[in-house]
Amino acid sequence: GRKTEEAVERGCSLMLRGFAVTQVEIARGYWGEDFAIFVTGGGA
Repeated sequence: GRKTEEAVERGCSLMLRGFAVTQVEIARGYWGEDFAIFVTGGGA
């Protein structure tokens, strides 16, 4: 995108993806492949 709003939105999406990938890597370090992931929502 060419707008600041689009850049910020893209940055937030990449940050969230990076966080999720890192958490999965940490879980694999603890439990190998034997774990489940629960994704929940929030907010009103």
